[in-house]
Amino acid sequence: RLLMLSRQDLTGENRDGNMELFLIDLKTNETLQLTRTSGFEPFPDGFSADRELTRIAFRSDRSPQSGQQAKQNDIYVLDLEQGDLHTVTSGAFDLREPSQPVLSGNGKRIAIISESDPSGGNVDQNSQVFLYDIDSSNFVQASQILAASSLIRDVALSETGRFLAMLISHFNFSEIQVLDTASGQTVLSYTGSHFSNLSLSSDGKSILFVSSASFEGQTQRDGSQEIFKLSWTSPGGPYSLRQLTDLPPLANPLVENVAYSRNGKWIAFESRAD
Repeated sequence: RLLMLSRQDLTGENRDGNMELFLIDLKTNETLQLTRTSGFEPFPDGFSADRELTRIAFRSDRSPQSGQQAKQNDIYVLDLEQGDLHTVTSGAFDLREPSQPVLSGNGKRIAIISESDPSGGNVDQNSQVFLYDIDSSNFVQASQILAASSLIRDVALSETGRFLAMLISHFNFSEIQVLDTASGQTVLSYTGSHFSNLSLSSDGKSILFVSSASFEGQTQRDGSQEIFKLSWTSPGGPYSLRQLTDLPPLANPLVENVAYSRNGKWIAFESRAD
């Protein structure tokens, strides 16, 4: 099955040409329109799905069913098996906008970047990651960013949501940090520059990222965006770095939407490179 955003009238239900979520069954060619709004406009990083496409988390400034204008962007969860639509952030985030929901592979946890304080641990309103447990409807603050100048740019979750990866932009460098949310332990801290597009393996023991920087022992020297893989065996232990692609240099290659397969043997990505 394929989940996509489109303004097209793929089912006869989107005659006003608004941006809507659609689910396509690639075996039967059946298309299902999931939202019906008068202005569903999520940001490019505004939706995520579990591996079985049974739950979808997305961000919108409209009610996904009534289309009514909301006071803020909220996070919603749509359960395709139960047919339920649940508002995750209504009230909990005041009027500060939550950002990029990321759903764990098993569909039970959502990671959200926000400067709000839904759980009482972010009174200084720094950029933090909050984990929302769908079964218990509870928020937990997973990160402890103390500097107002440090911003969390991207997040990724393992299959169960136990391991959390964050891309943090500090004053003059970037950091990839992986946390074990069960123990609170930092599994990995890797610093550098020009990081983007995190994708964490199902077991939380390796991570993919995109960078145009040069790293010792790697072939990337022309400034092109490449995909790298960081792997480790134990928290805080030694890690290995491997360059997976060797793309031609382009002015705007836009390597993005990097994703692991469930077994970690395949990756998918989007690029303008030939």
